[in-house]
Amino acid sequence: MKKLFIFDCFGVICGEIAPIWFANRYGEEKAAELKPKYFKGADLGEKTLAELFYVLSKDLGIDIKDIVREWQDLIIIDKDMMNFIEHLKKTESVALLSNAPEGLIEWVFDGYEMKKYFDRVFISGECKIAKPDKNFYRMCVDSFDDKFDKIYMIDDNISNLNGLDEIGITPILYTDLPKMKKDIGYNAE
Repeated sequence: MKKLFIFDCFGVICGEIAPIWFANRYGEEKAAELKPKYFKGADLGEKTLAELFYVLSKDLGIDIKDIVREWQDLIIIDKDMMNFIEHLKKTESVALLSNAPEGLIEWVFDGYEMKKYFDRVFISGECKIAKPDKNFYRMCVDSFDDKFDKIYMIDDNISNLNGLDEIGITPILYTDLPKMKKDIGYNAE
């Protein structure tokens, strides 16, 4: 049985960065306003990571070096998840599908060889399309020559999972690794 596992990045493989940064600086309510304002265009490739940092600095009056340092301090990669994905890739197809400005994923995973973990990587800022647009998921699935018996999308954001079953993708709401393993029917041998 051929399976494809598609993983979101922030909130699944790596902790969130931007929402936490905005909340730390401005509180939860203001963060809910600011993140979409700055990231909508960035997630669609209208701004690179460097351009995003520049705009944040200019608009919010924060030195770029401080923004970069604060963001770097928030980078927490889930090594257990990365080990699981590496194990999973030995027998299954694995992809990364993330909403992020161009350059952010590479910056976050500096020092990690992404090809080691993923057969394909799709970043919204590079592809100029973002979740929950169903065409973004189709782009990922169609990039594989294989016909899959089962396709899973693992994401921590419910709005990115709504309606995926209509296009043949089983949505998995990520809360933690043990629950996700159970949800995908993974049994350690």
